Amino acid sequence: MALEEWHPRQTLKTLADGSLEMRLPYADATELAMDILRHGSQVRVASPVALARQVAQRLREAAAQYPEGNGR
Repeated sequence: MALEEWHPRQTLKTLADGSLEMRLPYADATELAMDILRHGSQVRVASPVALARQVAQRLREAAAQYPEGNGR
């Protein structure tokens, strides 16, 4: 993800724990959420809260498609 350019004005910062912080402007939260979701558990939206909630809701909906212990 560090090598991927999501937006020409994005900024990247390596944090003390080795994780990468990315900040970027966006116009369409739905499109950005879809891009974020393709990285699965490797990413976490810290802000804005509305985007974090949207991503979390989509992850919950996806997980609900795979109930545990269904024998499949």
